[in-house]
Amino acid sequence: MSSLMAVMQARAVSNPDHVALICASPHSQTIEFSWSALRNSVTGLAAFLRETGIHAGDVVAILARKPAEQSLGLLGALGAGAVPTVLSYPSPKQNQSAFFSMFCSVIQSSGARWLLCATDFFDRAKEALHSIG
Repeated sequence: MSSLMAVMQARAVSNPDHVALICASPHSQTIEFSWSALRNSVTGLAAFLRETGIHAGDVVAILARKPAEQSLGLLGALGAGAVPTVLSYPSPKQNQSAFFSMFCSVIQSSGARWLLCATDFFDRAKEALHSIG
């Protein structure tokens, strides 16, 4: 059985320009990744995560607004050997206090020690996580 990363690498070599991933949502533009572009993005993120101290088996929480960001975060975490947990981004109608209460609960129960999130969410996430210690 081949690993996901091995399959992605093989496809990037055999069919570099073929579409590998299409990310669409009702509120954002559709984004397509070729096998080559997907491999480069995922291996780059995986290398960055390992360089920042993520080890095999570490839980990485992923909080991203766009499907492409979620997909790359998930695959990058897997590429680093981590265990990803993807969190839903809060909707504009969602009560922010309720969201952050759920967010902190998921972080604690998952054992996540790392968080990949959008830059516009970073300060608020950091504040919420500091409140739980």
